Amino acid sequence: MAEAGLADRLLAARLIGAESHAAAVYRERTSGTPLEDYLVETGAITEDELLKFIAGSVGCQYLTTEKLRNVALARQLLDMVPAKMVEATGMVPIRYDARTRILAVITTDPGNLDALSQIRAASGARDVLAVRARNAAVRAAIAKWYRGDEKAFDGVREVRLDPATLGGADQSNVEDWLVTTAPGASLVPPAAGPMVVARDAPRDAPPTPGSRAAAGAARVAAAAASRTPAAAAAPSTAPTVTEANPVSGVDYLETLNVLVSLIENGRAELRGHSAVTARHARELCLRLGLPSADVHAVQAAAYLHDLGKGSPFHLTSLNVAEWEGHRDSARKRYESPLRLFEGASLRPETTRAILYMYERIDGQGFPTGARGKEIPLGARILALADTYADLTQNTRNPFRRTLGPTEAIGVLDRYRDKVFDGDLIDLFRTVVAGSDLRHRILAGFRPILVVDGDPEQSTGLEIRLLGRGFDVKVARTAEAAFKTLQEEAVHLVISEVDLEPFDGFELLRRAHAANQAQPTPFLFLTARAAAEDVTRAFELGAADYVIKPSTTEVIVAKIRQTLERRPTAAPTAGVKGSLADMSLPDLVQILAQGRKTGKLHIQGTDGRKGEIHFLEGRVANALFLRLTGEEAFYAMLSISDGTFALDPEFKPGAAVIQGSAESLLLEGMRRIDEAGR
Repeated sequence: MAEAGLADRLLAARLIGAESHAAAVYRERTSGTPLEDYLVETGAITEDELLKFIAGSVGCQYLTTEKLRNVALARQLLDMVPAKMVEATGMVPIRYDARTRILAVITTDPGNLDALSQIRAASGARDVLAVRARNAAVRAAIAKWYRGDEKAFDGVREVRLDPATLGGADQSNVEDWLVTTAPGASLVPPAAGPMVVARDAPRDAPPTPGSRAAAGAARVAAAAASRTPAAAAAPSTAPTVTEANPVSGVDYLETLNVLVSLIENGRAELRGHSAVTARHARELCLRLGLPSADVHAVQAAAYLHDLGKGSPFHLTSLNVAEWEGHRDSARKRYESPLRLFEGASLRPETTRAILYMYERIDGQGFPTGARGKEIPLGARILALADTYADLTQNTRNPFRRTLGPTEAIGVLDRYRDKVFDGDLIDLFRTVVAGSDLRHRILAGFRPILVVDGDPEQSTGLEIRLLGRGFDVKVARTAEAAFKTLQEEAVHLVISEVDLEPFDGFELLRRAHAANQAQPTPFLFLTARAAAEDVTRAFELGAADYVIKPSTTEVIVAKIRQTLERRPTAAPTAGVKGSLADMSLPDLVQILAQGRKTGKLHIQGTDGRKGEIHFLEGRVANALFLRLTGEEAFYAMLSISDGTFALDPEFKPGAAVIQGSAESLLLEGMRRIDEAGR
C-alpha cells in the first residue's frame, strides 16, 4: 500500500480532487493497486507533481520513470547488492561514487532505515542515499536490470509534462549524475577493514604436519576430499549467478533456512535451532571481518550440522564433552550431514566446519584430536554458536531451562580454552550483547501471534520475524489462536483467512467481542484477494490486509506501523544494559534509525549521570551535570564505561536540539578528538 496518509495529504494540498481520492483509496484496498500508480495512470496528477510532493515532504531527491526508462547501468554497480536483497527491500542501486563511497538507490520508501542499513552492509558503501521513484518504476527497474526483461518499462504508464527528473539536483548535470562513475573508476566496494582475528595461526589452518593430530586428520581430509572433488581441486569462490549456476549464495542460504526449519518443525524443543545457530555464526563471522564467501560457507554448515544425526540427544560440543552417551552418539553420527550431501559438492570450508565441530581446544576431541588453532576456524565458530543457541533456546539443555545471554556466555566461559576458543568467546560476548540489545530496543519484545494452518507458511514467517527481534507465538487453528488471545498478552495478530474450525474473519469478530476495551489489532496475510474479502476485513476492524506472497520487509513495515498506532494499556518494558556491550554513539544511532521516542538514562562508573530525550528518532534534548541541550549531549559522549536504561514511556516536550543525530554525533566526536590532541 502507499505511504500512510498520502491520499489524504494530496487532497489537503489540493493536488487531487475528492473523487480521485476516493477512487484511489478504494482501488488500493480492494485490488492492491498502489495508490500513486493509480493516480498517475488515470491522469489525476502528473508523476512529476506527485514525486515532487512526496520527496519534498521527506526531504529527499526523486527520479521520474522517463529518466529511468532510458538509463543504462553497469553490471558492477548492480552486483554491489544481491538480487534477493534488491527484491526484498525494493531498493535498486543507480549510482556509486567511488571517491566518497556513497551509493544511491531508487526506492518507494526512503524512510526505511532498516533496509538502507542492510543495503549499506551488503554493498560495503560508506553511506546510502535514498532517491524516491514511483512504485511501478521501481518494479520495472528490478525486472529490467536483475531479471533481464528489456521490455519491463513498456507497461509503465506515465504522464510526461515536466522534463525535470531529479528534484533538488542541478538539472544540467543529471545525466552525469546517473552515469555510474567516470571511465576507469572502480565500482567494486572496498573490502571491510580488518577486525579481531585469532592470534596464533591462519584463520582456517588444518592440523599442522607432525602434530599428534596429523594422522587422524589425513584420514578425515581424504574423506572430505572424496566428497567434494570439485571444490578440493580449485580455489574456493563464493556462489555466483551464471547461466550454469543460477542460484546465488543468498538464495542458497535462504533455501537451506526454509527447508531445514521445516525438517525441525517436529522437534518442539529445537524448532528454528539451526536458523538461530546460523544467525549467530554469521554475526561472529562478520565481526571477524571474514570474506563473504567464508561467511556463506560457515552459515551453510550451521544450517546442515544437525541433519541425519537422529540422536535422542542434542549433540552440541558442550554436551559431547560432558557426557559419555552424547560422545558415543556423536562419534557414530558426526559425518551424517555430509553423507546426505555427498552429491552436492559442498564447499571445503563447509565440510571442514561440520567434520571438526567436535574437536576441542585442549586436544581431547575427535575425530583427529586437533588442538587450538589447528582446528579450522569455521568449526570453532560452529561449536560456539550451536552451544549458545542450545543454551538460550532449548528447555532440554543441561540446565533444563533457557538461559539469558549473559548467563549462557558465562557457561561457555567455564569451558574456555578447554572445549571452546577463548578468543572467540570474548568476541562473541560483544556480538551477542550488541545484537540482543539492538533487537530489544527496536522490537520492544511486543508479542505477535501468527495464525496459519500451513506449517510451511507459518514457520517461514516465524523464522523471519524472530530474526527481526519480535516475540513470536504460533497457532495452527482459529480455536487455538482464540485460546491464546484469552490466556496471554498479544499485541498483534497476523492471520490467514482460511482457518479451521472457523475462518479468520470469525476469529477477528470473537477476539474483538471478548476485548472491546482494547481490541487486539489484526493484520490479515492471506492468499484471498477478492474485493469482498478485503472489504469485509476492514468492516470488521482489521488494521491491514496483505495479499500473499509478500516480502518480509513489507510485512515488518506493516507490523511496526500497526504497533505504533496502537496505544498500549500497560507500560512497555524498558531496556537496560552496559555501555561495554553497546557504546553511547551506537545507542543514539539505533534509536535515531528506529525512530524511537523515550528517555535514555546514562550513568558512568564515576557516578556522573545524564539523560537524552528522543522524539520519533530525533534528539530533542539532553541533560548532563549542569548542562542542557547540545552542550550536554557532546559532554555525555565522553562516558565510555557505565550503564544505560531506556524509558520508552517518556514523551519529551518541545525540542531544544534541532540538529540531526548524525550531525550531533559527528560534532561530538570531533570535539573529543580535538580534546585528546
